[in-house]
Amino acid sequence: MKEHNRKLLTYSIPDDFDPAVHVALGPWCFYKREHVYPNWAELPLCAPFADPQHRANRSNEAIQAANALLDELWPEMNARHGYSYSRQFWHIILMNWLIHLVMSTWRVWDTVSSFIEDNRDEKFTVCITKQDFEFKFENTLDFMLSLFGDSLFRSWLITEVTLRLIPNDWPIEYVERNLTAPSHNSLPPMELDQSWSPLGRDTGIPSRLRFLLELYVRILPRRRKQPDRHPSGMGFPQAMPSEMVCLLEELRQRTIPRILAHDIPKMQEAFKSLPFKAGRLRLTAPTYHSDQDNFKNALATEAGERIVMLQHGGTYGWARTISMTGELEFWHDTFASWGFKTYDNYKARFRPLPPPFIGRMCGRYAPQDDRMILVGASMYGLNARIDNYPDLSPYRKRKRIFIDALSPELRSHLAYRGYEHHDTFDDGKYLRHFYPDLELVQGELRPQLLEAKLIVQDHHSTTLSMTLGANIPTIGIWDETAWPLGKDAKPFFDRLKAAKITFDDPTEAARHIESIWPDVQGWWNSPEVQDARKAWARQYGWGTKWWPIHWLLRLPLL
Repeated sequence: MKEHNRKLLTYSIPDDFDPAVHVALGPWCFYKREHVYPNWAELPLCAPFADPQHRANRSNEAIQAANALLDELWPEMNARHGYSYSRQFWHIILMNWLIHLVMSTWRVWDTVSSFIEDNRDEKFTVCITKQDFEFKFENTLDFMLSLFGDSLFRSWLITEVTLRLIPNDWPIEYVERNLTAPSHNSLPPMELDQSWSPLGRDTGIPSRLRFLLELYVRILPRRRKQPDRHPSGMGFPQAMPSEMVCLLEELRQRTIPRILAHDIPKMQEAFKSLPFKAGRLRLTAPTYHSDQDNFKNALATEAGERIVMLQHGGTYGWARTISMTGELEFWHDTFASWGFKTYDNYKARFRPLPPPFIGRMCGRYAPQDDRMILVGASMYGLNARIDNYPDLSPYRKRKRIFIDALSPELRSHLAYRGYEHHDTFDDGKYLRHFYPDLELVQGELRPQLLEAKLIVQDHHSTTLSMTLGANIPTIGIWDETAWPLGKDAKPFFDRLKAAKITFDDPTEAARHIESIWPDVQGWWNSPEVQDARKAWARQYGWGTKWWPIHWLLRLPLL
């Protein structure tokens, strides 16, 4: 083994960061520190999930592990509170927390393991922070945000996994960080929302129609809900190291949010008299970050109501790796999709319903300017899930390859819209470092999609369903190895590629845009393009302004 004095950083890079001296364990080390080293995406960062099949396998294994933890926990929860609720009941309440716990831990574990394996011939000084503290999370959302953000708990988790895995002869250097432990004592008391309706939150239904639709759902015939299709008793996956099983057993006791550990009786008392009706439909978008909504849905399911989970974003139906979403949403009575009826190997009752928000966009496209809006994806320093989102470095580099391939004339029409969240990289600021005149799109995106000359998307997600469903000129640019597709969706995406709507190569996409720019509408309305668009949208972005009629006709059949 070669002797080196390079330092392995597990936290934010220092002001004097130098790749000859420092090695970052992951992209999170550059979060809010890009001004120190803007070209971090060019560095050879560890990428444990670059292979899409490995990513899909690991995601499914994480779901199995979360279910193994649930198998241990749900009888304990019944015993603790004196209840006799079913496993399905506790699955609704606990599984979101458990999945994020397992996936984030396994992602960090695989990252550290891969780094060690890739650097066996070098000895590093490992720079870590270690502050043990009592974990206090108010609710599931509080816990989840601590994983995506630069929190003390996430820092502790990275440190703990690193210490368990690094070779004994790698020296350790402890560093102080100014992070504080979360404390639910500073949060306001939980306010219980005792409302209940056959229409849940975030359904996308306009307020002027919501009351009428709610009355309609109330008078629909009641039918027995589908039997529970959820497996149990599979145990921890063989691929999970026994040391990680031990860590997860510890963490599932130490990280359970306070509301789940102590406020279950309070919610039971508040919600037990809600008017649940066996066999009645309840239409709701997933609100699994809300523990109160989860508890209500669990009570409704236990009472025999038929939960219809409404699709609330893109990637459903076409992404290869979506196991967390499938675990939390697909096993309810029915899943209302944006068009598809089957989805690879998922065993769910898929029924198409056109999404209202895309329907309200249909027929309203009217270009008002010559902007070409490039829409980017979320870029979390540490993705707490193992899903269809790729490693950041190659994805970010492709943005600049595309922009550099545009002529100066076309570049003058380019505007960029990044994913805006306080825990994500500021992609707009990053691109402005290289393209000072680049316009950054602010405000609500939907109206601007309806007015731009062309929409370019560097990933496939919700915006793709919006633009293709509403018939807005679109170009897609992504690497299908990084953004893998499911087998059912592949033929529909292949048609988009054949019609030159989507591209693997950013440079080729730029050349195509140069050729169609004088007459984007002529290209977009050509038969080959429209046929491919319509075929795709019927499956993954069903857009129709007549969506209320479709709902009235289809809801009785659910």
